[in-house]
Amino acid sequence: MPKGAQKLSNGAEALISAETKLQTGVNTLESESKKLSSGAKELSEGTKTLKEGSSEMQTGLNTLKNGTADLTEANNMLNDGAKTLSNGADTLANGMSKFNKEGISKICNVINGDMKDVSAKLEKLQELANEYDNFTMLNRNEAKGNVKFVMLIDGIKSREISRNREKR
Repeated sequence: MPKGAQKLSNGAEALISAETKLQTGVNTLESESKKLSSGAKELSEGTKTLKEGSSEMQTGLNTLKNGTADLTEANNMLNDGAKTLSNGADTLANGMSKFNKEGISKICNVINGDMKDVSAKLEKLQELANEYDNFTMLNRNEAKGNVKFVMLIDGIKSREISRNREKR
């Protein structure tokens, strides 16, 4: 049995060596299990943080979506207001053009045309009136006279006023 004892002895040594390796493996497994457990805790906490962050992000995205809709609506209102302003500016420009043609230009024509003639006539009449100091043949050396002139002009007839009102 020495051969069997030898085998038994070799097997016992192999068993002892394997037991040492097994013990080392168990120790490694235990320390790595602690790391695994710690990592699992960190993963769990990270997952919770991710969930909370995702919730906050979803709330922010909803706010952004609502804000974008409000901004689009306000932009549409701004465009409508700009169109209204443009139309109003066109209406004002057309009105001012019409006012210039039918009002200001006519007044300028009267002032620059008819009124200049009347004004020149009035100035000449005033000059003549200042020079003319009598009509009774007073002797210029003995007495000074004073003469006043009354100027009559045609009035505007009521038919002309009516026609002007109808044209407006």
